[in-house]
Amino acid sequence: MPELGEELETLIRAIVRDEFQKLEPQSMPLPPVLAYSERDACRILGISQGTARRLRRQRLLRFSRVGRRAVYLPEHIEEFLKQHERGGKPRR
Repeated sequence: MPELGEELETLIRAIVRDEFQKLEPQSMPLPPVLAYSERDACRILGISQGTARRLRRQRLLRFSRVGRRAVYLPEHIEEFLKQHERGGKPRR
């Protein structure tokens, strides 16, 4: 019977993982944290770390430093998303 429990757990994990992957990065609620690492911020924004560095250099994405690391406060991410949301206007 232990095999059935393991199979059920594996199946549930796969279903949950698939459902989370279907969500848009912007539609996921931000968990309460003080700051996000670059990797986590990129995952939330749906961008690569290279794109995050480019956006920082262009001053389009705010960040803070902790030592030598760039970290992103929840308000930095929310501000970026608000500034870059699409209003449903057709592209030309």
